[in-house]
Amino acid sequence: MGIDGTIEDTKEIFVNGYRVVYSFTNSTVFVITVIHCKMLYPQPIMQHNI
Repeated sequence: MGIDGTIEDTKEIFVNGYRVVYSFTNSTVFVITVIHCKMLYPQPIMQHNI
């Protein structure tokens, strides 16, 4: 169920405007994060010019 995730070895499913990012084994589902679809995932890396 779900599509291949943005991050390696994850899956993603979209439910009522939310993105659920998860991984699983044979007997366990690990919910990594639940994000509203208007937010960016993964978060962009901030760069500072010094």
